[in-house]
Amino acid sequence: MNFLAHLYLSPANPGIIFGNFIADAVKGKDFSRYPAEVQQGIEFHRFIDYTTDKHPVFMRACERLRPFTGRFAAVSVDIIFDHFLAANWCKYSNEPLSDFASQCYHVVEEWQEWLPPKAARTFYYMKLNNWLINYADKAFLERVFKGMSGRVSRGELMLNSFDALNGNYSLLQEDFSDFFPELCEAVANYKF
Repeated sequence: MNFLAHLYLSPANPGIIFGNFIADAVKGKDFSRYPAEVQQGIEFHRFIDYTTDKHPVFMRACERLRPFTGRFAAVSVDIIFDHFLAANWCKYSNEPLSDFASQCYHVVEEWQEWLPPKAARTFYYMKLNNWLINYADKAFLERVFKGMSGRVSRGELMLNSFDALNGNYSLLQEDFSDFFPELCEAVANYKF
């Protein structure tokens, strides 16, 4: 899952939310320099990633994209699933997405002294371009995939993600609808 889903799945603890946000920028197993609740957020993020990557429906969605995106299939599905979450937000939350996004940006700003440099760059662009809300917009996803394609080797495969989404939209939306409630249930049983 990508940023929106990770933040959505976090409990209402600012430190855990922040740890969940920065987890991809924290390498290795030693993150003891962070406060305890941030450490919990990092571990929680890794639990979500592990659960997602092993889930048969997520793997099915990846297989739909693999002919187009090759090794970037899982990254593409992560982003696409954030699109479906944003586009169908009212199905999963009573809180307006704009309010949720503002609260998430505020939490990260409150903890910014702990931001790793990579996460700080990501957050700057995330807030500037309001990613959490704009994931709902397919045209925004096209820009995301174009931007990512310029930062990775074999980026032309990442460019294919948008066409693959358009060609498989209903099937991928069905995959998300099958997968996300099961991920929510796994998260509900997570022990902090």
